[in-house]
Amino acid sequence: FSPPYTGVNFIAPQRTIEGLEACGINVVSLANNHSTNFGTQAFEDTLGLLAAHSITYVGGGMNAQEAYAPRLIDIGGYRLAFLSYNAISGSINASEKRPGVAWFDMQPYAADDPEDLAAMQDAVVRAGMESDFMIVGFHWSHEYIQAPSSSQVNAAHAACEAGADMVIGGHPHIIQPIEYYKGSFIAYSRALTEDWRLIALDSSVDGSALRAQYEWLERLFAEAVKAPARTPGCLLVMWHAPLY
Repeated sequence: FSPPYTGVNFIAPQRTIEGLEACGINVVSLANNHSTNFGTQAFEDTLGLLAAHSITYVGGGMNAQEAYAPRLIDIGGYRLAFLSYNAISGSINASEKRPGVAWFDMQPYAADDPEDLAAMQDAVVRAGMESDFMIVGFHWSHEYIQAPSSSQVNAAHAACEAGADMVIGGHPHIIQPIEYYKGSFIAYSRALTEDWRLIALDSSVDGSALRAQYEWLERLFAEAVKAPARTPGCLLVMWHAPLY
């Protein structure tokens, strides 16, 4: 495959899936500006490979209906719901007949869109009615900015007000503040956007490096639901590279 445009483009070999499995990762978010770097065919291959290995993906799909749909999984007696959105330019965005990611209009690459905000809240409400714990992911904002923007805060608060229990942000490549808002947890930027490389470069494919990096998410979940760490048995990755 050849990248459809110049710039920073990510791709990983199919054997990378072995690292995801070794880590026990069962949900990946594709809602970012890199998962479609090598065009729709590579993206479709990624969807097929994840599905073949029973790894749930969210924030991307064969069309807009799939990309914007919540994903629900049952683990350890909990039903978890996931939604994920990309607000960084450079992605191939899903349409009625085109595969791609779930796009969300907000600063700095688009004007904040009240309709997108309302649609997200509606999706959170509907998914929340079918789940015990609701997680919303956003790929957003500027790189290397330590404080969340007003657009980030507005979107995160809106998600929480609609029923999200946890909001996880990415893309700034730097840690931003966390916040407890109306009983929900917000991590505006987790600063781990490069972690997929740990799998690709790990010749042993034992997943130990990546699992160490993602244990923080399990702890956050445990604190949020007041459950012992690892009880849910779920790991979520914000996946940046198509698999070829």
